[in-house]
This record gives sequence, C-alpha cells and structure tokens, in this order.
Amino acid sequence: MESNLKYIDETDRCYGLAGSAIGLYIYDGEPFIQMIDIDGDEKLKLSNEYYFVTNPRFSTRMMWNRLIKQFEMTMAMTLSDYLCRCLVNRRSAPNRDDRETLRVTVTAEGIESCSLEQEEADAIFEKTYNYMNRVFSHSAVQSIARDFASQLASRRSLDHTDVVELLQSLRML
Repeated sequence: MESNLKYIDETDRCYGLAGSAIGLYIYDGEPFIQMIDIDGDEKLKLSNEYYFVTNPRFSTRMMWNRLIKQFEMTMAMTLSDYLCRCLVNRRSAPNRDDRETLRVTVTAEGIESCSLEQEEADAIFEKTYNYMNRVFSHSAVQSIARDFASQLASRRSLDHTDVVELLQSLRML
C-alpha cells in the first residue's frame, strides 16, 4: 500500500493545512494561529506563545500541564493534516503503515518534550487519533474542510480572522 504522508499536489497541501487548522481549533489552539500561507516558507504560522511556555508565576505542575496540552495540540495538528487528506480529499481509508509511522514519530516527541513513558504517549496518541478520525468522518466537518481548503487555494493565504471565520461553524457541531 502506498504512503499518504507526503503531499501529492497543492490541493492535497490545502487539505492538510485545513486539517491542521481544524485540529488546532478543536483543541482550543485557535488563539495561536497567526496565518496560513500556501506559498510561504512557513505554511502554518503560529504565535510565539505556542512555542514558549515560560512564566515565572507558573508552578512546575502548571508548566508540565501546559507542555502536555501543547503536545496534544501538536499531535492533533499532525493527525488532522493526515486524516483530512485521506478521509476528505482522497476519500480513502487511512493506511495502517502511515498510522504506525505517525504513532512512532509523534509519541517520540511526547517522550522527549514531556518526559512521558511510551505507554502514556501511546495512550494519548490512540485517544487523539480515534477522536480526530471520528471528527473527519463527520459529513459537516468534511464540508467545512472542503470550504476551508477551497478558500485557501483561491486566496493563497488566510490571516487569523479569516481562519476563525471559516471554522466558527465547528462550534455548532
């Protein structure tokens, strides 16, 4: 079975970026999205607050919880990119080998950045993958993803306000 991890064309990239935006939005990461630019070097530009989790008033526990949340958002973006391209753009089932490659890659990030045990990272992966698979199997989400990808392809870039406007109907599902 052929891998679906690489973008096959610009349309596939637009669906991947739509999926990432939807995944981040669902995980309450919408405030971090600055811009999506299909022609830019950085296709999905996130605010500095997404990457830097320092605040002298945060306890160690709060910092760890924030790192876990950031890990979950990163995983949601990664899995949503893939699942949106498979389920919405290509209308095909996810590939088992691709799923395993994604699991190994994203759980390694959780182990390194959050000091998770393999079993903990795997549990977060399973939960997120199954949830995002259900999300992108929903016909209303597929419609939103198609519209988002179409708007991105025609406009070439979307700022924060555009992204929120295109995704706000997710709140009603």
